[in-house]
Amino acid sequence: MDWKEAVKSLLDVDGNCSTTSLPLSLQGLYVIEPFKDYCVLYETITQCGTYLKGWGFMVVPAFRVAISRSVHISAPHPRYDLGTVEQAASVFENTGAKSLLVPGRTRTAFLKSSDCIVPVSPMQDYYMTDPAHNNVRFFR
Repeated sequence: MDWKEAVKSLLDVDGNCSTTSLPLSLQGLYVIEPFKDYCVLYETITQCGTYLKGWGFMVVPAFRVAISRSVHISAPHPRYDLGTVEQAASVFENTGAKSLLVPGRTRTAFLKSSDCIVPVSPMQDYYMTDPAHNNVRFFR
C-alpha cells in the first residue's frame, strides 16, 4: 500500500521532485531525487553495486509538459532478459511517456502460481512476481 502511495505522489510531480513525500515505511529505504529532467524513486542501500532490497525503481518526467502520452513503460524481467531496461528507458525517453517502471523482483521471488489467463504449457509455470505473466491489476 505504501509503494502505491509513493508512486501516486511521484506521478503528480510538476517541476520539483522534492514536493513528493515518501510514506514512513519507505523512508531510509527509498528516496525521490532529480536526475537530469526526471524524478527518480529508487532504493538507497546498495552493496557491491546491487540494491539490497531489489525492489526496483520508477522514473517520471520532472515537468508535466514533457508528457505527451499517458503511457506507462516497464521493463519486465530486468535480470533475466538482458537489454530490457535499456530498451524500455529509450522508449520512455523518446515517446513522451508518463512513467518508467523497472521492477526489481525476479520471476521466482514468490513461488505462488499466477492467475494469468494466458494459456500455460504443461512445462511452464508463471508466478505472481512475474509481471509479464500476471494480469492481476495492482493499482485500481
